[in-house]
Amino acid sequence: MAPRIRCADPAGARSRIRPRKGDPCGKYDLLKKYLQSLPRAVDDKTLSFLEIERIVGDKLPRSAHDHPAWWSNPSTPLSHPQAQAWLRAGWQVDKFDLRAQWVRFRRK
Repeated sequence: MAPRIRCADPAGARSRIRPRKGDPCGKYDLLKKYLQSLPRAVDDKTLSFLEIERIVGDKLPRSAHDHPAWWSNPSTPLSHPQAQAWLRAGWQVDKFDLRAQWVRFRRK
């Protein structure tokens, strides 16, 4: 089970506290903080869509389930907040399976 990380926690420490509405961050910043919290020795991390939903505290949009482009690593991710999260954390999507509902992130 993926740990809960509060966006407001500046240290990115793991906690079981659910993110609160009104936290001064975007939905996918919680995913960024999660990836940043992984030990440097971890080069790749596979997460189910359900685990990602638990990390961000919300359901993934339908497009994450239906469109491969949602999981892309765009060179200009400004219109893709989810991609901004993993790219700014120093990770990229390496592989994913929409049918089995998982994604593998790899450190850049």
